[in-house]
Amino acid sequence: MKNGFTCWLLVAIVQTSLADEYHYNNLLIGKNAVGLGGAYTAVADDLSTIFYNPAGLVKLGSSNMASINTFAWEETSFENVYGIGNEQDFNRKAFSVVPGFFGVSQAADNWTLGAALMVRDYSKERSDGDVYLDIAATEDTFALEQNQFATIDIDNGAYQITFAGARSITDHWNIGLSLALEYSQFETYQASGVVSGTDVGVVVIEGGFFSAARFSDEKYFIVPSLSLLYHKDAFSFGAKLTKNIAVKRKYDFNSTILVSGIPSEILGITTASRIHDSSEVKQTYPLNIRLGMAYQFERLSFSADVSHYQALEVDEHILENFPIPITRSFASVTNYAVGFQYKMNKEDSLQLGFFTDNAMSIIDPTIANQRLEDIDLKGVSLAFNTLIFELPITTGVYIKKGTGKVRLGELRTFETVTGLDLYPPSANNDIYNASKQTIIGYFSVNF
Repeated sequence: MKNGFTCWLLVAIVQTSLADEYHYNNLLIGKNAVGLGGAYTAVADDLSTIFYNPAGLVKLGSSNMASINTFAWEETSFENVYGIGNEQDFNRKAFSVVPGFFGVSQAADNWTLGAALMVRDYSKERSDGDVYLDIAATEDTFALEQNQFATIDIDNGAYQITFAGARSITDHWNIGLSLALEYSQFETYQASGVVSGTDVGVVVIEGGFFSAARFSDEKYFIVPSLSLLYHKDAFSFGAKLTKNIAVKRKYDFNSTILVSGIPSEILGITTASRIHDSSEVKQTYPLNIRLGMAYQFERLSFSADVSHYQALEVDEHILENFPIPITRSFASVTNYAVGFQYKMNKEDSLQLGFFTDNAMSIIDPTIANQRLEDIDLKGVSLAFNTLIFELPITTGVYIKKGTGKVRLGELRTFETVTGLDLYPPSANNDIYNASKQTIIGYFSVNF
């Protein structure tokens, strides 16, 4: 239909942008664990063992640790998203200064007790953008000149406080228990629009489209775990079983959509909409089992971890007024990590790690208005440990990169609301190639 107005994909990408909720390892936790790429379940030589394997607390006794000033830069690209004849990539970037980890432990009789406050996920984004397009006429549409614009403000974080205890059950086996309380919040204000001129032959019709939305998703969890650590001579083995249990959720969505420049003879078009929706439906999460081994040579140590998350199928819960799914199923995911540490002398050492961070998403074209990213990431980490004023100091960096797919099916919801063909038809169910890269630097100190 030649409706005199066509909007393209930038609007949808902005309106449906989410922080990274498609991976389990958005941030590596701790001091030595980061330099080893997360291959830490059997190492347990600093207080980040409260997160990786609480049974390792027995090795530490009384201790304190803080991770300070983690710097995170991230870029995500969606490829060829502007329709036939206007293929362009859409890039989003973010830079954050992320607080890290603080932990304490205390030996008490047969138990070693510990507590830790950690940031599990964190991102902030403040960005604006413009795209100018000249869209040629087709048999079904007029020629268009468009200026698309967008503003994105994102605040995303997950914070966890964990209480743990561990004790020896034999000369070589330790057992650990922990209970974490976690709060996560994703909140964003996103505004976008189009100023367009449609050449109908005798006159240029000026029009436009503007939408603004605020998403807020607050979640509360309890996270129990059971762990074991075996150690004998230079060899150690660790295991941990964890389950995230959602106890409360508050999801709110508010949006305003305005359309101008629509000819009066076109019926069934909604040119102004104010939408509100909310839900308290909780997401169910899969069980995680983590296994690790480590071996200490004279100067070189080696560690390896395997972390597996079960597949989980759930019924999608769809919002009533803005029909998007806010619960989803999870794919089975296995992540791997290997780490090496070389002791240069008594005070200094180097660490090198390799790891994966695979997506748990299931892109399903049969689910209407689905918005998911399925990008498997591979990472490398490098760290240096030393003593400064008799304090153990670690500084390092890790990088993650990967390619995959993104489905932008949620954009079709705007067509349902307005009654307009806002986006070009898709032969691939709104699935596009995507890439992602993240660089994170950090600094830690034991005291």
